[in-house]
Amino acid sequence: MNIAESLRLVRAIAGLTQMDMAKRLDVSPTYLSLLENGKSKPSLSFLERVEREFGVPKSFLVWNSHFQSKTKDPALSERYRLLGEQMLELATTLIRRSSRKSKE
Repeated sequence: MNIAESLRLVRAIAGLTQMDMAKRLDVSPTYLSLLENGKSKPSLSFLERVEREFGVPKSFLVWNSHFQSKTKDPALSERYRLLGEQMLELATTLIRRSSRKSKE
């Protein structure tokens, strides 16, 4: 999973359209589309808005680009895979919690 996929995942879990998410993050739908399609890189301020709005740590959004294993060590590769699953579970919980709060 890369940053584009992570952003799409956040939006999908929150149950938002690109238009709705762009509005919540105060960006244009075109910019969000470029980010979700990997044609643009998000700014730090954008990642901070995602973090504030959805409760998802910036580290989740970029974790794969830093933590993907390129090692041939199967034990280390498995630890990275498990870390990814745990990060995904945490992010899903945070996004759902944030979405419920915003609807109240």
